[in-house]
Amino acid sequence: MVRFYAGNTLESIAARILNAIPKDGTGRHVILVPDRFTLAVEERIAREVGATINIDVLTFARLSERYLGPVARQCLTPEGCTMLLTKAMYHARDRLTYYRRACEVEGFANEMYSSLVAMRASGINPEDLYRAGARMTGHGRTKDKTEDLAIIMEAYLHELGSEVDPTTRLERLAEAIPHSADIADTDFYVIYFYCFNPVQYRVLKALMCYAHSVHVGYVEPSSEADRRFFPKDLRDKLLRCAGEASVMCDTVVVPSPLNDTQRRIESMLFDYADAAVSAD
Repeated sequence: MVRFYAGNTLESIAARILNAIPKDGTGRHVILVPDRFTLAVEERIAREVGATINIDVLTFARLSERYLGPVARQCLTPEGCTMLLTKAMYHARDRLTYYRRACEVEGFANEMYSSLVAMRASGINPEDLYRAGARMTGHGRTKDKTEDLAIIMEAYLHELGSEVDPTTRLERLAEAIPHSADIADTDFYVIYFYCFNPVQYRVLKALMCYAHSVHVGYVEPSSEADRRFFPKDLRDKLLRCAGEASVMCDTVVVPSPLNDTQRRIESMLFDYADAAVSAD
């Protein structure tokens, strides 16, 4: 079963989804949250549900550790990934145009790694960048930057080889879910996410296919003004995942006590937190 919960605040949606968890201690339940919400949700579950031996609060990264075991635990840290990227850029520097000198600047690898994480999480690969660069005739620096990014990403993935970084860890999780005997007996509850990246969508689609049930909340903009704060395509993407997974789904509309101004303040607070905390 796949059930979506549409509302206009994350808090009202989370409250409705958590209320769907049985209070009698039966079943196996996993609550998926962004990293900064784990402790608060664990405390809330202990207070509202009581015994929590059958309920786990996990991030996508910790979910990977649950179902991938040693593979996930051997995942490179951001620092390790940055060192690997530094090595990759050193070997590729003679092929670079725009970023050749920048490769020698202290701190550049950290900035470039952040860019690579964002691009890979968005589903962009070196081939995409090479094609984009080839179309940029007459664009000068923009073309050089794009082609250099393609070279750097390609070199990094070559150095990464069979090792696991945070992005490939989620990719392997999506591939492992169909082969997990535990998934079919587990109910998943996904709360406090304003959006998902393409790799997370792959994991969600796999869960929709193989989990006992999946409950996902999303903010539905209630006016044109709200569309400036809330992702308007989240509903369509989630429905597309359910369609590709060939599963039936329904939607629960969650009322909120907050007025328009309060909803926008909530959105801005979450956006501020997202800027301060790197995405999981």
